[in-house]
Amino acid sequence: MATRKTPQQAIDAARAALQRAQLRQRAVDTRTKIIFGGLFLSWLRDDRRVVDSLAKRLAEKPVRPQDEDAIQSVFEELRGDSLLRAGSFNDMRDGEARAD
Repeated sequence: MATRKTPQQAIDAARAALQRAQLRQRAVDTRTKIIFGGLFLSWLRDDRRVVDSLAKRLAEKPVRPQDEDAIQSVFEELRGDSLLRAGSFNDMRDGEARAD
């Protein structure tokens, strides 16, 4: 005969199941962000209009200071490819420069 769970055991089991489901959802969210990030980077590297739109967006809503280092290399690459001609990443972030 199976033993019944106490109410506390049932609550603990439900919490554990919720935590597992939240971890699975976080993994799906992370994977989605990685896929869309890769697609966006590819599009950014191929289309000057996307660079211009990003420059405009960054002038309106700058990235967080703690994220600047992570995206600096992309802007350096775009400058090297002549997709981003004017100003530095910090100028663009501050809305002072805009790609032509």
